Parts: sequence; C-alpha cells; structure tokens
Amino acid sequence: MTALLAIAAPGSLAEPSSYSIWSDSTPLNAVVDKDTKPVELGLKFRSDVDGEVSAIRFYRAVANDSGYVVNLWTSTGELLGTGRAVEGQQPAPGWQTIQFYPPISIKAKQTYIASYYVNSGQYVASEKFFERAGVDNGFLHALRNGEAGSNSTYIYGYGGGFPTQSYNSTNYWIDVVFKPKTTSIWNDSVAPSSIATFDSQAVELGVKFKATKEGFVTGIRFYKAATNTGMHVGSLWTAGGQLIARGTFVSETTSGWQQLKFDQPIRISADTIYVASYHAPKGNYAYTLNHFTNPISNSGLQFLDGNNGVYKYGSSSFPSQTYKSSNYWVDVLYTPIGD
Repeated sequence: MTALLAIAAPGSLAEPSSYSIWSDSTPLNAVVDKDTKPVELGLKFRSDVDGEVSAIRFYRAVANDSGYVVNLWTSTGELLGTGRAVEGQQPAPGWQTIQFYPPISIKAKQTYIASYYVNSGQYVASEKFFERAGVDNGFLHALRNGEAGSNSTYIYGYGGGFPTQSYNSTNYWIDVVFKPKTTSIWNDSVAPSSIATFDSQAVELGVKFKATKEGFVTGIRFYKAATNTGMHVGSLWTAGGQLIARGTFVSETTSGWQQLKFDQPIRISADTIYVASYHAPKGNYAYTLNHFTNPISNSGLQFLDGNNGVYKYGSSSFPSQTYKSSNYWVDVLYTPIGD
C-alpha cells in the first residue's frame, strides 16, 4: 500500500470521533444565489463503513438568516430523521451544524441524501462542482453527478420535501457529521496491574496486529499509568518499519486509557501485519509479561502471538525488539469496510 503520513487531531474517550466531507474553511468559488423561493437542498453521499450520522452541516450565507430544518433520506425518499435549528439562536454566517437526537444509523456503501430547508432562499452554491468528479474524504464520499443519479438535488415549495431535481451539477455545500462504528481489542474496563516504575528511560512501545477485513485505522490507544508522564506520540507503521501516520495525544487524563484520532482515517489491507505504537518519554509504562503466548482477537482484529509486543529505547522510532511476549497495552481504533 502507498504510505500516507497523517496528522492526528484530538479524540474523545467518551465516544467515537466524528468525520465530515468538507473542512471548516469557507467554500471556494461559492456564490450566494439570488433565488428567494422556499427550497430544500440536498447532497448525495456514501460511507465505506457502518456508523451514525449525528448531525447535518451546511454553509450559511449572509442573507440566509431564516429558520432551518435538516433531513436525512434514503436514496428512494424514505425520511430517516429530522433536526431543527433552535429558534432565536441563529449564529453568524458560516458553517452551521444541526444535531439529530438520537443519531441515525447508516449502512456502508448505500446512497443517502443529506438536505436542509430554507424558506427564504439565498443559499450558497457552486455550479458544475460535481460535473467531473466527486469528493472523497477517508471513508466518506460526496458523489459525482451521474454516479447514483443527479447530485446535488433540490425541490421548491413551502415546507420542503425530498429533493429530486438537479441543476448544472451544483454543490450546495451540505455535509454530515459521521461517527464510524469502531472496535478495539481492549475495552476501557481493562486496567493492567504491572507498571514499569523501575524503567524511566524513553521508549517506543508497540503491538503487532492485523485485521480479517480491509478497513480503516482511525486512531491509537494506550493505557497510561499515573507515573507515565510527559508528551506521548502515537504512530502507525507497516511491518517493515515504514511510518504511515503519527500524532500527539492531547487532553490526557492522569491515568487510564488515552486515545488520539488521526485527521484522516488510514486504510489498511486485510490479513496484513501492521504495528501500532506510542512513545513514553519517561518510561513507567504498563506491561504484562507472557501475554502474547497465544493470539488475542476481537471483532475482526487480531493481536499476534510470538515476538509481540515490541519496543525500542531512545527517540520515537520503529519498535522491533521483544521481551517475553510482553503486552505493553497499546491498541487501535479500527472500522471494517462494509459488504
């Protein structure tokens, strides 16, 4: 596979981290359409993995200051959920986010439409945006016009409805907030009993793993002892030591499981060995001797037996040494590609 060096963004221990198609920057080459009629505007999208849509985002123009309703639809027009902006709390122009309560589950590789309704028109639009290509961001895809019918879509009328019409492959700058269905080997209740307080050297600690299905690694986790202080950096490597992704853990708790989220999900191949690691600048890491004498599996992830876990003393670099099949309590956040 081609290596992609990704930078990590802050993650959350409480719930899976979320992803969107567009960044938070101002859309390029977008104009405010002078149309003033009530209209519902939509975007066709897919995900490679199962997960939940927790909100819909859209870019709001200066003149677009009326109330909003967002909807999530199947490709055939079944309404899956609706969210409404809080009246009297319209924020300044820019990206707006309206939540679904509860989040809406979606399946991998199925087409959905995210839409919003505005009763005063004057929406942001970029014509011919989807004429030649869609937009891919990790496992999320805004579809090229014609891939699954027209994209983007709209429908006029007071109160809106399922948007089925299209014009000139226009992008209306609509987005989703998506949380993939992730899995790890260890859950948050696991608490290693052994802490290497006798070892205060800087060390890279890792684990070899593979997945039964092609999928994505969205982040790295490790168990932190209270004495394991300093800045921690997580890395994802090929089995041969090529760095694929790296990021810094932020907002750490004093002890317990810590995690980072890669800004871009990292696609991994099935039945291929990778190494996940973190750098402990002052040692004092969690460990368990003879833990990998047999393979350990959970929901499509497998931590290998023999010559696992791995470590290397010194600056952050590929860990390749082993000692008594020790588990250094490193983990990954993984989500498989759906059927």
